[in-house]
Amino acid sequence: MKIPFVNFGKQYQEHKKEYDWAIRRCLSGGRLILQKELQQFEERLAEKLGFKYAVGVGSGTDALILALKAKEASGVIDTTGYTFKATMEAIHHNQCKVLIEDIDEHRLAENVVLPVHVEGMVCKSDKAIIEDAAQAIAAKGVGYSGTVCYSFYPAKVLGGFSDGGAVCTNDQDVYKKVKLYRHHWQTGKNEKYGYTSRLDNVQAAFLSVKLKYLDNILERRAEIAEMYKKLGGLVGLPFYQKGRVWQDFVIRVQNPKKLAEYLAYNGIQTLGTGMTPPHKALFKNYKLPETEKLYSEMLRLPCNETLKNSDIEYIIKKIQKFYE
Repeated sequence: MKIPFVNFGKQYQEHKKEYDWAIRRCLSGGRLILQKELQQFEERLAEKLGFKYAVGVGSGTDALILALKAKEASGVIDTTGYTFKATMEAIHHNQCKVLIEDIDEHRLAENVVLPVHVEGMVCKSDKAIIEDAAQAIAAKGVGYSGTVCYSFYPAKVLGGFSDGGAVCTNDQDVYKKVKLYRHHWQTGKNEKYGYTSRLDNVQAAFLSVKLKYLDNILERRAEIAEMYKKLGGLVGLPFYQKGRVWQDFVIRVQNPKKLAEYLAYNGIQTLGTGMTPPHKALFKNYKLPETEKLYSEMLRLPCNETLKNSDIEYIIKKIQKFYE
């Protein structure tokens, strides 16, 4: 049996006719950059997630950079040590000082300026100026800051076929500024230095199709997470927070590399072992005990919506056998 961590081919095949039609419509009409498919996707995304506005940009990283730019962020910005490096890059590229906080028992660093809704959980903060929800699209409770950044990287829940991202906001000023920044701030007068960071039309058309099935995708991933509860007592389970989504299912074990090798031998692909915490890669003499402990113990199990119940049962049985 072969169980991939993510099955991009199967995701595409499930709605192939709709994807192909949407892509052909863009190409045959010559609509590639900043055309109606992008506007339609932005409107649908904002409505789906409960925001007034959405701006499609080139990546989730760009969404963070441009959102902070639009908010005129300055000074020290603290965030979590348990995140992808992009969160810290966005702070750095806005000429702000990066301050990294350790995580709590739920793997969250709450009450920070740039909270990250990691794994699909919701991280609370009264200090937030924007939120990093690259791993938590449609999670209940996201959006309290008024401006949220999303990623459409292929492995994400709402993944496209390449890089992409969006800034969703209720702040009209942020909306207008991000739209200008993503396209060189071209106004004809009183221009500023901008960026090239546009979500292209073909990608937007593809994502509009997938967005229709977002609820089904999230529901299936939640069902898989419920099945994995059988592993309780053998491995450290993630936080089953009310309202969260399941971008990843991350367990904690004493020897994740050994378990990963055993599962790979049995045809099960996992991710997450041997990763260096971002603060260790970026800074010297920076210590976050809880974050570092998590990185030494974590292992991501397959949790994508294309998996069958029999696949999950097989994974569970193999892990149970490993611990016999």
